[in-house]
Amino acid sequence: MHDATGVLLAQQERYPDAAGEFERAIAEDANLAPAHFHLGSIYLNQRDWKQAIEELKKAVDLRPDDAAFVLQLGRALSADHQDELALSTLRKAVALDRDSIDAKYALALAVAVPLFTFTN
Repeated sequence: MHDATGVLLAQQERYPDAAGEFERAIAEDANLAPAHFHLGSIYLNQRDWKQAIEELKKAVDLRPDDAAFVLQLGRALSADHQDELALSTLRKAVALDRDSIDAKYALALAVAVPLFTFTN
């Protein structure tokens, strides 16, 4: 119930309310992978990389063969500049769904962006 309500609230861009619903869903059932995925996605959207990674890892632990979950974790790892882990995670997402343009694009970005990042 809370997970479905959270999805509806997220679609309305009511992210704090949606996050609360996902947290309640997780409190009721810690093994509810979609609630962890959706909560992690909200954190990712808010640029809270650490929280996003924490929730998305839980989702992937519960559903390791879900390409969408693995892809979103790879995006969060990439955003947090955990480049090697992001690359291996995104490669797994592509392997899980070879037809996913999103996974291939995320992997290409993860490979390319560090090449153009300069440090002093």
